[in-house]
Amino acid sequence: MNKRPYQIMCISILLILSSTTFSQQGTTPLTYDEIISLVSKKVDGNEICKQIKTVKVSFTLTTQQISKLVKSGASDNLLSCIESNVIVEKPLKAAIVITSPQRGEECGTNLQVSGTAKIIPGKHLWLFAHRRGLAKWWPQSGEIIVEENGEWVQGAYIGQHQDIGFDFEIKAIWLDEVTHSQVSQTLSTWEAQNSWPGMTLPAGEPVATVVVKKARD
Repeated sequence: MNKRPYQIMCISILLILSSTTFSQQGTTPLTYDEIISLVSKKVDGNEICKQIKTVKVSFTLTTQQISKLVKSGASDNLLSCIESNVIVEKPLKAAIVITSPQRGEECGTNLQVSGTAKIIPGKHLWLFAHRRGLAKWWPQSGEIIVEENGEWVQGAYIGQHQDIGFDFEIKAIWLDEVTHSQVSQTLSTWEAQNSWPGMTLPAGEPVATVVVKKARD
């Protein structure tokens, strides 16, 4: 039997399998299972590397994975290619974080509260504060405007002279449209009447909380 036609046929099948596999990948990063499958099928390492450079890989190699790839026939060049093309996803901003003041920080009556947030469509960010232990809360300075980079700053007013030495709780809360409108109307009424009786903390989520101590006026 002439082995050459048989060898040519095997190579052709291998190339078809390789082409089909790669076409199915599209632009999705390759997984470890996909790469080990290609190596096990004896697909040319350079071809695998070309695909890796195009779509990246979705994993970082472990010692066990390296060992299995080597046993399956992966070259040092392919291993290096994998390690150099791991897709790095930027971490998502938390829905809401208070970065300043820090927990337990001593503050005066007026302070700036700052943080970062991931904008949530259909929701509005508000800041509330109260002396710990009281049932009532006070919205601070209206809706928070979150910048394009996710940062925000809002002024806050905590307590009076007689509250020095007490802990104050500050919450940043994402409110839905209805609750946002209710809080906005309540704040407008208080300002018009120059009276600030406080309110029940409105329901909303996500929420970020920090507790500070009023140490001075």
